Amino acid sequence: MTYRTCVGCVHGTGYCHERERVREQVAGLGVTSLKWRCGWKRPQFRPGDPVWATTLFDIAAASDYDDEGPVQQEYPATVIQNFGSKLLVFIKPGVFEYGLEDGDYPFSPKNSGTGFCKITLQRIRKRDGVRENVCHYCRQITRLQGHDDYCPSVPNINWSRCLPARSAEV
Repeated sequence: MTYRTCVGCVHGTGYCHERERVREQVAGLGVTSLKWRCGWKRPQFRPGDPVWATTLFDIAAASDYDDEGPVQQEYPATVIQNFGSKLLVFIKPGVFEYGLEDGDYPFSPKNSGTGFCKITLQRIRKRDGVRENVCHYCRQITRLQGHDDYCPSVPNINWSRCLPARSAEV
């Protein structure tokens, strides 16, 4: 049986009292996949956690070599928001693999070019590092340059009042 609610939970595939209770209730009904509202679910990654994010880089499209396909690369990233089986992470543009000073391929973001990527949990793993503060309103890392200028949740003399903060965890 597939328990879709348990994807991304700290308990994962280990023992969970709530999952066992639900399994006993649906036993014999022929259910193959199940999703329910679990009161014990705890996200495996929280906003601000340092992680390693594995991305795919198409080397054939970036160079003259046609014989090589997509290359997996691992970059240091910070979790911004949870989306069930995916995470929104921030990878600093231009950083090299494993956070080294130099390397073969620096991270170059597609589309918007801001460094925000939505990546599945299978391509994320924990790393040692300092936990970042993530703004609950704009979902940006607060230490980044310019955050105080563009975020409406920061007190500013140009605005008459502060807007209420929204939760960064979903």
